[in-house]
Amino acid sequence: SMPDRIAAETVITAHTNADFDCLSSMVAAKLLYPEAVILYPGSQEQGLRDFFIQSTTYLYNFHHIKDIDPDAVKTLVVCDTRQHSRLPHIAPLLQEGRNPEIHVFDHHPDSEEDLPATRQVVRLWGSTAAIMTSELRERGIEPGADQATLMGLGLYEDTGCFTFGSTTSHDLDAAAWLRARGMDVGFISDFLNREISSEQVGILNNMLNAASIHNFDGVEVCITHVSLDEYVPDFAVLVHKMMEIEQHKTVFALALMQDRVHVVARSRDPYVDA
Repeated sequence: SMPDRIAAETVITAHTNADFDCLSSMVAAKLLYPEAVILYPGSQEQGLRDFFIQSTTYLYNFHHIKDIDPDAVKTLVVCDTRQHSRLPHIAPLLQEGRNPEIHVFDHHPDSEEDLPATRQVVRLWGSTAAIMTSELRERGIEPGADQATLMGLGLYEDTGCFTFGSTTSHDLDAAAWLRARGMDVGFISDFLNREISSEQVGILNNMLNAASIHNFDGVEVCITHVSLDEYVPDFAVLVHKMMEIEQHKTVFALALMQDRVHVVARSRDPYVDA
């Protein structure tokens, strides 16, 4: 044991390249596990993309993995993912001989590399924020207005403001409940509708230029690709904008970012399940 480190029995974390769904789910998990310490997902610089996220992590007292004593951890709470490869930053907690109990809150489908969880709250809703909201409701835990707004941000972002096909009635339910608890829709609107940057306009332009239409048994599918030097957290938003501009029903967008290819698929066509 390392005396200068925090001996946290419960830690909360999420996937690297944090987005708002992931961030708000960790903050909500802290309401469910009040004694827990929240760990930065990945390095602070890498994923946390602006002042608001940095101030949120400061406000809610996020820590780095190096701040805690890995031997003290008995329970590991993971939000918005269950995939081993998306959690490189908590490798020390999953080493041989360490066997923490794992609790998972996630809205993604099963994969080959899911963590072996003791407690799994997995629902294929539009956002993890909606799952966390329903957990708070069931236990009679009331978020403050700031927390409700942050959770709303995750909810709105991951459902494309309730326009993505993945949106469920549970996501809309969660929004109603959070609104009644002070969720600030004006703040969310200002925040999510900030005009896209000139850099994003450039990326969008490249996507439009690289697009090709393919016909599969009478179903039109647009495929596009782009190469980027660094990870762009808002890539899915650009795919959505592209669909709006070109009125495509189905788009598959491939982006080479650093060393890996990210694929974002969006479909409004009942024949194409994305």
